Amino acid sequence: MPTCTRDTLISGAACLNGKVLSAQERLARRVWFDLQQLAAVGGTDYSADLATLNTDADTLTCGMSLDDLSSAEMTIAYNNAVAAGATIETDKDALADDVKCLQQYPPHVLKRMILMLYCKLGYGTGL
Repeated sequence: MPTCTRDTLISGAACLNGKVLSAQERLARRVWFDLQQLAAVGGTDYSADLATLNTDADTLTCGMSLDDLSSAEMTIAYNNAVAAGATIETDKDALADDVKCLQQYPPHVLKRMILMLYCKLGYGTGL
């Protein structure tokens, strides 16, 4: 289980924060970290072949709108939870009822919750 404290996250990100890196630079590093993780768990190693990474990503997401990409992120989060053994409502109304209390929080608070949960889960976030 990763160490998820304010101090470890801030000190670990000192060279990755917005004061040092642009949004583009942070995204590039995020992709690099994720492709390294994929290779480390036995998936495709794209580190020496970014053209193939780009082609594979384009093939997967071709024609997707920004809304589609956002929905795809939700599908991945759902699939990860189910693969880990969670039981999640698939009925739209029942799921809406399950999350209604979370919807009272503003977006920045929900993003903080996601960051903490993803840290504890040991994987990244699309924040």
